[in-house]
Amino acid sequence: ITLNRLLGRMADEGCKYAFMEVSSHSVAQKRIGGLKFAGGIFTNITRDHLDYHGSMAAYGATKELLFHWQGLQHAVINVDDQFGRELASRCTAGQVITYGLEHGDVRPMAVHASLEGLAMELATPWGHGRIESAFLGRFNASNLLACLAVLCVNGVPLAQACRVLGQIQPARGRMQRVGGTREPLV
Repeated sequence: ITLNRLLGRMADEGCKYAFMEVSSHSVAQKRIGGLKFAGGIFTNITRDHLDYHGSMAAYGATKELLFHWQGLQHAVINVDDQFGRELASRCTAGQVITYGLEHGDVRPMAVHASLEGLAMELATPWGHGRIESAFLGRFNASNLLACLAVLCVNGVPLAQACRVLGQIQPARGRMQRVGGTREPLV
């Protein structure tokens, strides 16, 4: 089944939103041609796909194509990433919201990390908020900021978005805590 057919079937069955990871490979191979995107998130660019793209410049140029997509209403861009800062200045989406642990429209004023999870006091264009989450690690703090920005730019009130993000549990086997209390914590 093609992606377009699958998304069409989902819409026919009442699905209002679909979120997907769009890899640089799928952009380069035009596997997303004909799709309409309301928004996009840029998290980072690393050396992961140089075997395919050949250079960081080619890799970045391919990723950037999504942020010039016709009809793109909003883009959420990590400006802690150098390429993200450049992308934010060139992005043609209707609304560009930046985020990051150090910089951005959506950023923490304070991050408290423990073996129990993360707590972040946040500054956003929609006001101040707080997320308490069972997720561990800086990368998850950054991902929570991206998710918060997407929810808010799509009209979810800040307090509700923070509450919902605090309820999400990490996937089993991915930065999962094992043990604790009377057993060693791993």
